[in-house]
Amino acid sequence: MPEKRKIRAREVINDIKGGMTGFELMAKYRLSAKEYQSILNQLFREQKAVTSAIVEDISAGMPEDQLRQKYGLSQAGFQAVLNKLVDRGLISRKAVDLLLGPGNETMLPFPIRRKQRYRVPATVSIRGSKASTSIGTVLDISEKGLSVVGLEARPDESQMLTILGDDLGEVAPFEFKARCRWVKKDSNDGRPLAGFEITEISPENVNALLDWIRWCMILQNHQDSTQSSGA
Repeated sequence: MPEKRKIRAREVINDIKGGMTGFELMAKYRLSAKEYQSILNQLFREQKAVTSAIVEDISAGMPEDQLRQKYGLSQAGFQAVLNKLVDRGLISRKAVDLLLGPGNETMLPFPIRRKQRYRVPATVSIRGSKASTSIGTVLDISEKGLSVVGLEARPDESQMLTILGDDLGEVAPFEFKARCRWVKKDSNDGRPLAGFEITEISPENVNALLDWIRWCMILQNHQDSTQSSGA
């Protein structure tokens, strides 16, 4: 029996972001379904351990710049992490005030307005469940749905859509079932444009979706305020 090579978590994550399906990953790394699930569970545990370490460092009074440097977080990524920790009750708003200074509202959770769409500020790739589907790019997102360019779809057709993450590492991969509501052609390059309504999503993936929306909200609010101040 051929010996399985050592699998690195980062390599698997990069493959997921690159669009590989579970079957393709199992074939590449010679994994059974049980072993593949075990790797996903390991990645989840590692992510949970990092979250616990961040909470401990914040509680110990580590400054913002040191936290961002230690965990390799961008400004937007750091904001998203703080929002997630507050939402889950792992840190308090008082702790955020102590870390950033009172009155720094940009770092606190934003209320998500239902059905409002937010621009996606970075390239976030998405893959459909159709065998011939190429990888598309998400243009905007809301709790109810999203619009995509470059993905094959037909009106009223349902697909399992997989968010493959972004180049910055701010968006975690997750999946959900969605129904295509409309399709048209991009007037600039002729690529397909499609709008999808989210119809089924697991509780775990709902959290990933909301984290992504909050990240988009933070950046959009920052861009809007910057444009207003410069007007």
